[in-house]
Amino acid sequence: MKTETVKRRQQIEQRRLRDVIRQVVEQLETGSSEVAVRNTLSAMDAQYAEAHRAQVALEDALPDGESLEAALDEWSELCKEVLTTRTKADTFLKEKDTGEAADVKPAPTEKLSPQSSLGKLQPVPLPKFDGDILQFKAFWDQFEVNIDRREDIGAITKFLHLRSCLSGAALKAIEGITVCAENYPGVVQTLHNRFHRVPEVVESHVLKVVSLKECSDDGAADLTRLHDDLNRHFLELRALGKDVDAHLSGFHALLPIIKKKLPPDTLEAWRAFVQGMTNEKITSSVFLSFLLNQSRIKGPARKMPARKPERRSEPGERFMTATIQVDPVGNCVVCCGIHPVESCPRFVELSGPERWQRVRKHGLCFGCLRKGHRIGSCQQNPDRLGQHPLLASENPHRRQNRRRTKRSAASRNARPEARPDAAVKEKNPTTAPAQ
Repeated sequence: MKTETVKRRQQIEQRRLRDVIRQVVEQLETGSSEVAVRNTLSAMDAQYAEAHRAQVALEDALPDGESLEAALDEWSELCKEVLTTRTKADTFLKEKDTGEAADVKPAPTEKLSPQSSLGKLQPVPLPKFDGDILQFKAFWDQFEVNIDRREDIGAITKFLHLRSCLSGAALKAIEGITVCAENYPGVVQTLHNRFHRVPEVVESHVLKVVSLKECSDDGAADLTRLHDDLNRHFLELRALGKDVDAHLSGFHALLPIIKKKLPPDTLEAWRAFVQGMTNEKITSSVFLSFLLNQSRIKGPARKMPARKPERRSEPGERFMTATIQVDPVGNCVVCCGIHPVESCPRFVELSGPERWQRVRKHGLCFGCLRKGHRIGSCQQNPDRLGQHPLLASENPHRRQNRRRTKRSAASRNARPEARPDAAVKEKNPTTAPAQ
């Protein structure tokens, strides 16, 4: 589809959306009935969804540059206009409901209920969220009370309010999702899956408690500061269901500190290891077992000191010295896995010359594919003589040496044949023909 066609469709849908917005504003100014306003709002929501689809198609078609930035700015202004109109309409409908309820006046002896008193409070501004996982719970609790639990507004209105509260990584997480009523529950779940990471939040608070500044001898000021800091972190932990008096003790209290001592790659491996495990299953034994496995995996990958090659036992072949450190049989030097080299899928898939190259590179025995000895002193497989079956293909170095040997033999055989002719020529020199 051409860019001109996509841009034309986007302009048409935006024009229709502005027409519906003007219709809603006119109904609010003239005090139309509640039913009429609600019907027009439904039409505005539907047209907004169509305009959003056209806008996304245009953004995909336009290249990066001023034209794309202009389209984004225009759509942003239109979204603000939709949100403002929606807010005015919701306020209008709420006042309608309040006015109808006020027509039924209570008896003089009745007192105002707590709910009617709360209704006089000024509306609280909606919170903002930029993707900080430490602030997600506070943000969602406020948004849930102010918007999500309300039954007098539709799902698409809740969606619009939610988008207006997001920025940064949070807005990026739901970018491109069509604004419609059906997508609102999925967007809420996406934000929870992405930013409601309780274990990481708990670890952050525990580490901050451990790293609190020590008190000096200046008096009550430092003690007050320490009390306030501890109280803040303890309250946050209790809000997450991790009461420091009952649910945060033993190994789980030490784990955040221990994890600070791990190298980055091991820390990432640990996070992947416990991703699907509950806190009850994450014990000190599990952690120690994980560390042991990591040390075994990394063992063969350690750097070996450079060693001088021994003398050539055969043309084209070099053996490493017999002082190579013997590694456990289960450590594969090809992929660092816990299996012998002969069972390594990577090694088996290599071609014959590539296998020879790997065996020489790691100083393995040609008979058993293990370190620490040469094929002449191999005791691993006494029943099997010669090279390992995986090295049965001809050694490329031997093939080259055999070719050189054949050429040398051929040249040696050719020289004696030429010598008698030369001797004959010397004994019987050619004489010029008689004239």
